[in-house]
Amino acid sequence: MSPRRSPLRFLLPLVIVGAAGAYWYVLSTTERAAEGDHVSSVRVAYAARADVGRRVSVKAHVEAAEMVTVLPLVSGSVDLLTVDVGDRIAEGDVVARIDPERYQLQLAQADAALRAAERTFTRTRQLFEADATTIQNVDEARANFEAAQSQRDLARLYLEYANVTSPIGGTVLARHATRGDLASPERPIVTIGTIESLTVRASVPEDRYEQFVRGRDSITTTVANNGSVYAASIQTVAPYVQAETRTFEVECEIVDGETLLRPGMSVTVEFELARREDVLTLPYEVRGYGDSIWHVEEGIAYKVEVPVLFEGEERFQIPDTFGDYRFVVEGQHFLTEGQSVRVVGDPR
Repeated sequence: MSPRRSPLRFLLPLVIVGAAGAYWYVLSTTERAAEGDHVSSVRVAYAARADVGRRVSVKAHVEAAEMVTVLPLVSGSVDLLTVDVGDRIAEGDVVARIDPERYQLQLAQADAALRAAERTFTRTRQLFEADATTIQNVDEARANFEAAQSQRDLARLYLEYANVTSPIGGTVLARHATRGDLASPERPIVTIGTIESLTVRASVPEDRYEQFVRGRDSITTTVANNGSVYAASIQTVAPYVQAETRTFEVECEIVDGETLLRPGMSVTVEFELARREDVLTLPYEVRGYGDSIWHVEEGIAYKVEVPVLFEGEERFQIPDTFGDYRFVVEGQHFLTEGQSVRVVGDPR
């Protein structure tokens, strides 16, 4: 006869299964409660009225509208310098003189040779008229006379070149020679520029080329240096793009009358390509993943479609109908639709 089995052998597995089910229920209920109670902290901001612009800024150097390095046209010792750095001069003023003695002697020799050639030509022509010489002798005498005239004119020109003059009016920016130096056409004397008329040549990225060509007259240009800002205007836009740098050159004239800018100074050139004034704007910080925009209403976060009317450098324009929305500017990257949020530092 079989021994009686104890009922505890069947009760123990039931107890274990029941305990496991109770543990799973409690755990899942706790997790759901935790998920439902999770509240994110966000910072919000209201749209603000402001001026917005689309700009491009580049570094450049100031140049004189006209700048020339004066070279002598004859060689010799510099025996006179009439200008120094910073002097204002007019076009045609003498800036230096090359020792003229050598060229004075050459002119005297050329004058004497010309007089002799003239006398020979006159005498030969008279002999021809008296049938005492041939026409060939007359032609030779005439050629010698004309050559002597050219030599005299050249000697006179060299003597004039001994006075080195400025081809433009302006200010002496640099002096490259001193009295007693040996001058030659390869060695400059002074550099002269028009500091009252200044320009900058800015290299602008090629992706802006169409805007500069089509809207050149509407672009507002400024030049900044050490906190000072000066108005400028576009003079030329290069008709080509440099293949090496992928930029094109824009030449601007500084139109402010009195400036402390000087040729060679480093400046920042800013071109304002478009501008909207006194419009409702938002900062770009409101954009989360995928450029989504969130707003908060009664402690709940909602995604909202906001039309972008104009994009500036730091803010973008939106319709005026969004003036009362509280937009999330921090903490929006992990929000879900309808999530409870805690607003930190409400601006109102």
